Amino acid sequence: MTNFIILDSSDKSTWKSILSKIDNYVGQHIYYSPDYLELYEKSTASKCEAFVYQKNNQYFYLTYIKNLINKQLTKNNYYDFETPYGYGGPISTTNDTKFLFDAWGSFKDYCNNNFIIAGLIRFDPLLKNHFIANQSFIKLAYEGDIVVNSLNLSKEEIWNNYSSSTRNKVRKAIKNDIEIKNFKSLKAVNLFKHLYFSSMKEKDANENYFFSNGYFNKIFDRLNKSFNLFLAYKKSYVVGGALILCSKKFISLHLSATKKKYLKYGVSSLLRHEIINYYLKEKIEKINFGGGLTKDKDDPLLVFKKGFSKKTEEYYIGKCMFDNKLYNKLCKTWNDKYKKNKEKFSIYFLKYRYIN
Repeated sequence: MTNFIILDSSDKSTWKSILSKIDNYVGQHIYYSPDYLELYEKSTASKCEAFVYQKNNQYFYLTYIKNLINKQLTKNNYYDFETPYGYGGPISTTNDTKFLFDAWGSFKDYCNNNFIIAGLIRFDPLLKNHFIANQSFIKLAYEGDIVVNSLNLSKEEIWNNYSSSTRNKVRKAIKNDIEIKNFKSLKAVNLFKHLYFSSMKEKDANENYFFSNGYFNKIFDRLNKSFNLFLAYKKSYVVGGALILCSKKFISLHLSATKKKYLKYGVSSLLRHEIINYYLKEKIEKINFGGGLTKDKDDPLLVFKKGFSKKTEEYYIGKCMFDNKLYNKLCKTWNDKYKKNKEKFSIYFLKYRYIN
């Protein structure tokens, strides 16, 4: 008799019921919800799952997207998994070493028995849950810092904690008549979507940062109580925006964009300033502003975000390996067949996914 169950989106009621039982341990709750994971089911080859291990009234919980590996690389049905964009990883109601060893062992057995050869875990820096992933088949990798705003201070104290350049940018935006409005409508989501796509093209961003039209529609339809949207206007023209994901105690700045020619007005700074002011009134404990584009402590985006808070947390990923021989074979096949992708994607753990 096994001590674990596997849930998918066909059994959301059970999934959400278990999630409610461990609510006090979750943190950024939204990243563990089936409604959020469903955003990343790109086709019938992707399936969101929750691995739930239970013993003596203690729970171990891990959510991820299981993906069928492309048949251009292997004729048999093999899979890998990945926790979705954002922050997730394991949740455990106890730090008992024996319990965690057994839970991870059961997960490893499940993967081996179901042809899952590898997986990527994005841990939650606010939970520091990489500390409960000390397993031989998981290689931890530091990916940089994220910036966290604690909202247990007064409005004046938070303002005084800004860097002088950040305060000046906020003042400049106000002086230039930039106005921030809070929306939660499909029209606002579509406005942000077009702004986001435009901004990513301007930056020549990696394809991982491009989401489908359906992605934004699903956020509105399925996460209606768990997202918020802030748009920046110059007169009647949308020049910036930020999409927020909301959990019980924490919020995360999920996506943001600013028109390139309006950056000089301090739009990005005023957006974050107004988001902080808004959630000061909502009894939110922390805002996760995310990190930079690199691991570098002097990464320009990270430095910009640190203008709002000096508090940072370390962000880790976990590279899980269950079939090292097959993984290496897939990578070699990918290297040989898709040479044009090597320069752009070779640093990724699940690099063989990029075949177009």
